[in-house]
Amino acid sequence: MKLGNNILFANKELAKRCRRQEIWKSGRSSNCEHRKPMPIGADAEKLAATLQFFKLTEYTYIIALILFIISAQFAYAEVGPVTGLPLPRFVSLKSSDTNLRKGPNVRFPISWHYQRKGYPMMLVAEFENWRKLKDFDGSEGWVHENLITGTRNVMIIANKYKTKNTMYLERKAELIIFMHPDENSYPMARAQIGVLAKLKKCQKEWCKVKVENYSGWILKANLWGVGTEEVFD
Repeated sequence: MKLGNNILFANKELAKRCRRQEIWKSGRSSNCEHRKPMPIGADAEKLAATLQFFKLTEYTYIIALILFIISAQFAYAEVGPVTGLPLPRFVSLKSSDTNLRKGPNVRFPISWHYQRKGYPMMLVAEFENWRKLKDFDGSEGWVHENLITGTRNVMIIANKYKTKNTMYLERKAELIIFMHPDENSYPMARAQIGVLAKLKKCQKEWCKVKVENYSGWILKANLWGVGTEEVFD
């Protein structure tokens, strides 16, 4: 509200009271004197500066929020307390004679016995020199770190296909290994369900494996021993 001499009061109620009492003319002490009048010419400049400040503050807040979310994802990504490697991750059994125990020590009883070298296992926990593993059926137990290796193997567990090729689907106990990551490509070999294969590389939906002397591609959905989001060369 403007009150003569181009003076602007920010508080309209205070301006009305001052005008009624004519305090702003008489100069008597009151709350009116604690309100710094602002010239109208400077009003637009201050308003623009204020709006710019809030605009910059809003952008700063958004950027800070984005950075916080990103950093939180890294901060809370689960890693092994001993190795610092991601959990869970896949490993393979180093021996054809491996015992899984109920706890991380030889004093714990044996819960499972494995006689298949290279069998892929999911590593889900770490404690000192012991690693907790989970197999394809969901059975869990602890083994010493010396009994596993980071070599990547996979096990063929299904015969799923993207296309409805009746010739392939009829062979329910077998899976076709293709020359390329395409079911229309040349079928390199047939592998039985349960066969172990060496994992070479993976795309989003396909993985290249080697079974004996044959190398080719299999849909990732047919494999145990690789993460659904894993992509590597």
